[in-house]
Amino acid sequence: MRFFLDTLVGDGTFTDDSENPFRAAHADGAHGILNLRPAPFCLVGAEALVGTPVLDFGDTLDDTPPMPLRQAWANRLGISFDQVTLRGIIAEIMLFHGKEDGSRWRNVKQNRAGNHKIWLGQGSLVYDAPVIQGTTLQDDFTETSDTNIDEHTATGPNSGFSWAYGTGAGSDLEVRESIDRVQADTIIANRTARAESDLATDDHFCQVEVRRWATSTTKACGPVVRFTSGADTSYLLHLRDRSDDQYRLFEVTTGSRTLIDSAVSEALPAEPVTAYLEIDGSSLDGKMDGVSKITGTDTVHSGQLRAGLHMGDSSILEDWKAEDLSAVTTRFIRSRLQSRKGLEFDADRLVSTGLISAGKST
Repeated sequence: MRFFLDTLVGDGTFTDDSENPFRAAHADGAHGILNLRPAPFCLVGAEALVGTPVLDFGDTLDDTPPMPLRQAWANRLGISFDQVTLRGIIAEIMLFHGKEDGSRWRNVKQNRAGNHKIWLGQGSLVYDAPVIQGTTLQDDFTETSDTNIDEHTATGPNSGFSWAYGTGAGSDLEVRESIDRVQADTIIANRTARAESDLATDDHFCQVEVRRWATSTTKACGPVVRFTSGADTSYLLHLRDRSDDQYRLFEVTTGSRTLIDSAVSEALPAEPVTAYLEIDGSSLDGKMDGVSKITGTDTVHSGQLRAGLHMGDSSILEDWKAEDLSAVTTRFIRSRLQSRKGLEFDADRLVSTGLISAGKST
């Protein structure tokens, strides 16, 4: 099924809802700019009945329309998009960019159940969610004196949690007051530390900015996901500043590491650089400054809700962050609606049902 923006059907001027199944009559006044619908409402040769297709957005709501097409649509609406998938764009249009003064379409309102419920044509329900959100944890490692990481309380936005060693003790990993960063002691083997606060789901990412690589080519640093509370059990992205196998993914069970995959030789980027590890189901993706460098699949661990970091031999890290993937998907919608109406969104149901569609709200 393909999705089109057309010029006629569903422009809000019909008085009979049976002729306009996409949203309530007169909902948008003269602003016929939400006329997105699936085939067969825009079949070639039927333009006299259903309007002329203007923009073709592809086969599924999960497609990412090409940039020129997204820009053309944004220009027609007189707005700019934060989202890139068709789902995300429609959610953004329907939940944020509307106005109540008649100068634009209206934002979708809550129904009697307290949900935002949005349809595409032909009865395609794509979004119907109550109020919950994913979790974000952050630490900018600010201290007034040098502090062992297991005695440090996270600072900055979304902070206030403590840290615990998975492997290590004492000053092996230390938050340095002079630089507001966490630094590994000289010569030590790789140590792990866990943020002592749960994320909402076991599908999440962890990232940290690397300010200095470990000085020994046998030592490493990087982010850790699906960290088990009370045990050194997790998945980690293992980054070594050497001439081969710089990028490695490990499964860790009570401190014992099993290699999942090792990337082809490629020099690590110069510091500072953001190291990122994502776990989604059984799929792992390690990135550097947003560019995927190594992927792998493993099914050993599930259900673990914590994240952390690992370091060795004088490496330095800062600006640590972990977040549910569902929270990332909906962050722009949540934050904007929270600021307007005190609302949040059910991340789990967003994952299972998709974000949105454009059309009638009930």
